[in-house]
Amino acid sequence: MSSVDMWSTGCIFAELFLLSVIGLPAQEDWPTESPTPYPANWKSGNTLNQLLPNLHQEERDLLLQFLAFNPSKRVSAFEALRHTFLAEQ
Repeated sequence: MSSVDMWSTGCIFAELFLLSVIGLPAQEDWPTESPTPYPANWKSGNTLNQLLPNLHQEERDLLLQFLAFNPSKRVSAFEALRHTFLAEQ
């Protein structure tokens, strides 16, 4: 399963809890070849905790792994299935 598929899974996972947004990626994850420079002065008004305050730690952890902006840092399908949240379901 590709990292893009896991990104999509993460988006669906977030939508199951609440219509939410993930905000801007970290500056170190911003593509250097992007024609758009990193907007260093842009600040998101919402954090994951504000958007989804009822998530348990395991749910929050898995969601952040699904939605890692950098594909090399994103959870794989195999790793996701082994995550505490899904393994206990």
